[in-house]
Amino acid sequence: MKIQVRPPQQAIPRSLPAAPAPAPVDLVEMRTERFPQIWQGVKGTGLAAAGGSLNAYLATTSPALIPLGVAASWVLSKGVDGAQNSHQRWVFMAGSLACAAAAVAMPHWSSAVVAGQAVLQGLFSASSVRPLITPNIPVSRLKEELLAANPEYADANLLLQQMKLPDLLQQLEQIYRKEVRPEHLQASQTLESLRRPDQDAHAEVERLLQQPFPGRVYTYRQRFMEDSPGVAGGAELGLSHEFLSESDKVSKWYVVGHEHSHIRHADVLLGLAADSLLHLTEERYQPEDVERAMTPHLHARELRADRDGADLATRHGASPAEILGAVDKLLGDTPRGFSHPSGYERLQALKRHLATG
Repeated sequence: MKIQVRPPQQAIPRSLPAAPAPAPVDLVEMRTERFPQIWQGVKGTGLAAAGGSLNAYLATTSPALIPLGVAASWVLSKGVDGAQNSHQRWVFMAGSLACAAAAVAMPHWSSAVVAGQAVLQGLFSASSVRPLITPNIPVSRLKEELLAANPEYADANLLLQQMKLPDLLQQLEQIYRKEVRPEHLQASQTLESLRRPDQDAHAEVERLLQQPFPGRVYTYRQRFMEDSPGVAGGAELGLSHEFLSESDKVSKWYVVGHEHSHIRHADVLLGLAADSLLHLTEERYQPEDVERAMTPHLHARELRADRDGADLATRHGASPAEILGAVDKLLGDTPRGFSHPSGYERLQALKRHLATG
């Protein structure tokens, strides 16, 4: 199949098309979401204590059952941070095995070791959560906006009971898009030691985009924070040190273009809409119901961001083969998830896009 792209010598556009900016409103107030971070820490501590205690007990009473304890620890580690950060699961496992070893070598200190590894795991788990400073739109305002868009309903409670979940989610996102600017969304400063504003990275992002980037650029250690080489939220863009220092230029064009697409289109607002939906309909829907409704939207946005990343690489002169090779190396055999299509799906979608681009 023949693939045609623009020739490498073609001039790179000095700017990318901007998504329409939402209008600001005065009634949006700011609040810091700290509860998820606290909850993740408490959960990590509890699960680590359970896994460490189990392995310490088996090591001293039934050594033949240690493989069972290891398997149990692996299952428990799934609850610490879900599938978001595989490094945390290995840290959890290492802590559990350290408790088993301590029980054998230092039986009088095994309880202290279990407690210590549980506390450390809790702190490490909490550090994985990057709470947002988010706009808090009053419930009364959300209901007013929903009724204004759906005058066939007599009152807001009836609307929330009868409207289908996907329609509710879509309309709430539109409300956030109307009332919130992306720059209202800033990451918490709690983890500044792990997420450092980086002027050199900022300059690199602007060089790759070939345009000014008004938001904040930060860097992080991939082994401590995200499995992803890049992240986006609100008006911020994050890149891992490892990715910046070790990746090739085509991968950088793709990743920066991908994350910039999320920022330009304010994709983070869908998550805020989902949070509001759960708050408004807590007796009707469970989080897993909302996740199922969000998945098609999230997957579509990931594929769009992939296209934008590939287009940026194409404008810089990368060939389709170079782009697909870089993406294949980055995504590998990534499984299909709640927020992202599988690596295979994304690679196939990019092949189709580059073939018609």
